[in-house]
Amino acid sequence: AGAICMRYPKAMQLGAFTNPHEATRREAIEMTKRGCEWALALGAKELVVWSAFDGYDYSHQVDYEKTWQRVVNAFREICDAFPSLKISLEFKPTDENTRFFTVPSTGAAMLLVNEINRENMGLTLDIGHCLAAG
Repeated sequence: AGAICMRYPKAMQLGAFTNPHEATRREAIEMTKRGCEWALALGAKELVVWSAFDGYDYSHQVDYEKTWQRVVNAFREICDAFPSLKISLEFKPTDENTRFFTVPSTGAAMLLVNEINRENMGLTLDIGHCLAAG
């Protein structure tokens, strides 16, 4: 397998890495780490993370800085735990589950990767998502 794609259950609709509840964020991180273990066991070289739920519906609904930092910290922890596995974010500007994704554009995604600052962190560019971003 080239890559394994990570998805999160509807129970995390308030966010996976951005959930306001620490226990749910921890569950999402641990679930992602288990996904990494499976990826390695299957011979994959990459884990692609797409969270339909890491976003918000209304302006000023979330603390943007705190939400961003939660995403940065989650990816750092996962990247550090699996340095031999490429971890990538497949971002979308919007989704049927949230109106505004925490990482809404290619520019924001590149800023995120830069801030995470791990050699094994990158982006997955889905052509359909790129077209949706404009």
